[in-house]
Amino acid sequence: MNTTSSYKKFQKVTKVNVDDVEVIACKSHFEDLADKLKCAANKIDQNTTDNKTCKQEFLKELQQLRIDVNTRFECLQSKCEKQCSQTFETNTERLARVRTCCNELKKRIENHQ
Repeated sequence: MNTTSSYKKFQKVTKVNVDDVEVIACKSHFEDLADKLKCAANKIDQNTTDNKTCKQEFLKELQQLRIDVNTRFECLQSKCEKQCSQTFETNTERLARVRTCCNELKKRIENHQ
């Protein structure tokens, strides 16, 4: 084989036809995809920021709820303790009166015997 014929065969094999219209369409399509990916990345960033903000607000509100529940519980506990104290004090007074009454009746009975 001679060099000229090999070179011509090589040119045929390596000859590439480029369709400029198709290249432009592909570039345009890739640019659209890049824009969509950039838009999606921006939305992801915003959602990540919103998620962090929501988490912080939730934890803050949860902590406030705990404070409010504790305050309410302490108020109810104090009220119950006061009512309990009053109830037992009233019971003690009533029992003392019953004891006094019983003692008086016992003395009457003893005096009449």
